[in-house]
Amino acid sequence: MHYIPRLRLPAMLPVFLILALAAGSHAAEPLELTGDARYNLSSHVDILRDDSGTMTLADVRKKENSLAFVPSSGAVPNLGITSKPHWVRFRLDDVFGYHPDRSWLLELDFPYADSAELFLPQEDGGYVSQLLGDRLPFDDRPWKQRNLIFELGRVTHSGYYYMRVQASGILNLPMTIWAPRALSAQLSKENLVIGIYYGTLLAMLIYNAFMFSIFRDKSYIRYCEYLLLFLLLQISVTGHGYQYLWSSFPGVGNLLPTVLLGATALTAIHFTELFLEVPERRPDVQKWLRGVFYLCGLSILVALLAPLSFSTPFAIITGCITAVALLITCVLVLRRGSRPAQFFFAAWLLLLTGALLKGLSLIGLLPINALTAYAWQVGSGLEALLLSLGLADRINILRQERLSAMQQAFELDKVAHTDRLTGLHNRTYFEREFHQHVSYAEKNQSSHFAFFLVDLVGLKAINDNHGHAIGDQAVRMTARLLTSFCRQSDIVARIGGDEFAIICPRMTTADYEVFVNRVDEHTADGRIKFQEGEEIKSVPIHLSIGHAHTSKVPAGEIFEFADRDMYEKKKKFYETNKRHREVTSSGAQTVAD
Repeated sequence: MHYIPRLRLPAMLPVFLILALAAGSHAAEPLELTGDARYNLSSHVDILRDDSGTMTLADVRKKENSLAFVPSSGAVPNLGITSKPHWVRFRLDDVFGYHPDRSWLLELDFPYADSAELFLPQEDGGYVSQLLGDRLPFDDRPWKQRNLIFELGRVTHSGYYYMRVQASGILNLPMTIWAPRALSAQLSKENLVIGIYYGTLLAMLIYNAFMFSIFRDKSYIRYCEYLLLFLLLQISVTGHGYQYLWSSFPGVGNLLPTVLLGATALTAIHFTELFLEVPERRPDVQKWLRGVFYLCGLSILVALLAPLSFSTPFAIITGCITAVALLITCVLVLRRGSRPAQFFFAAWLLLLTGALLKGLSLIGLLPINALTAYAWQVGSGLEALLLSLGLADRINILRQERLSAMQQAFELDKVAHTDRLTGLHNRTYFEREFHQHVSYAEKNQSSHFAFFLVDLVGLKAINDNHGHAIGDQAVRMTARLLTSFCRQSDIVARIGGDEFAIICPRMTTADYEVFVNRVDEHTADGRIKFQEGEEIKSVPIHLSIGHAHTSKVPAGEIFEFADRDMYEKKKKFYETNKRHREVTSSGAQTVAD
């Protein structure tokens, strides 16, 4: 505290007395301190703008009756954007008089004032000053809070209190007189609400960052960028950033809000474009939305280079333009039937409603109560939650669309690689799988597979003698037979009219021998019975099977080896089964031919 000696005023001439009475008739009424613990002081102050910026308390008191002090109008004096210092005077009247336990505090809810010096009147006519502000070290504050809190002590007389306030941008004077216990209780409640608010935003940020690590969708990372900058903007505007983060760097709090406002608006546009799919749904809107995007970039540049008296209104106007532009974009996309736009519209409407309620309460058009005091926090918190839900819903829709597309692609692939008659894989699928297995076996010598080529002997003769319906029945019977003894991992394919192939992956030599024996047991000669007129006839079925294993044959030669083996067995079968040749002959051409 600084002590200022008593100033003795010279004798006044009658004209000055008249001016003093005239000026006093327009002065604000003293604030009476009764039994309450909280009083709004802002409506009981007189305000003077110091255009020269050099006036001292002595100058103000000497010329007080001739200076244009203006009584406050409204619940919270809003002095707009100004870098000029302002003088505030007020009087307090404690109706209970002196009491040793009755002391008071003055809260200036304007955390980014460059300096605020309060002059307290003393019994001897002098003044004691208390100097606070965000240009001064935070640790010098008697109350370690984001707002500026002055200690008034006991009010023992009705003399004027003076305060000199100066800011680099916007200047508001929300001033409140508190009883210490009531202020402590209010700060505890406020810190709880603000903590929940910051915790909600931080939880949404962590959650969406985690979701991005899973889905790798760019909308999540864009939303995380927006949430992070929005959170930093709130911390800087409320003064908590100076309280907890950059208290060792006085003055940073004046620059950050304008920079962060432009950066937050920029990331909001970037997120909106992705979330609402603006380039795809409304390419006509994308062009002018890009213009707003560049305006936000210019706002950041202006905030870094221009004085706050210019950059602050520029940033505010840019933020308002961005908010309106995004709302219009959402409405236009919503008209195209976008489901994410429904979430965005509700979220953005809550955010703007909270901002409107807070703004109207600050200028005195709405009462300051629990709803209006925390309207901004509630609106922006619900906005963050709704946008997170909208992202989750959007990802769910995209996943359903992708699953549907994958299902369709799978069905098309299945149709393209399936033999329609037997339901087995066709030749296209077989060739792709066969080349992959051969390539893998050639690179990995310890990995082996078996290969079988199967020929349905006499299919042409069956078709010629009994018709294609019986021939198709023989083909389907062969397909069922082959799949009946194959493993689930084996690939069974029909690669020609009467030819089949089996690929047995990861089959050891011992398993191969067992499998060959099982094939021989299941493919013994059989017959197909069918009715022709009133007579039941049967057709003999025989399968000629060639096979090989990569442990005995190079993988690149396994097809040729199995093919030779199959034809040798087929030739041997015809040589030892002449009767089969005669039964299955067709005209002059035999099956053997």
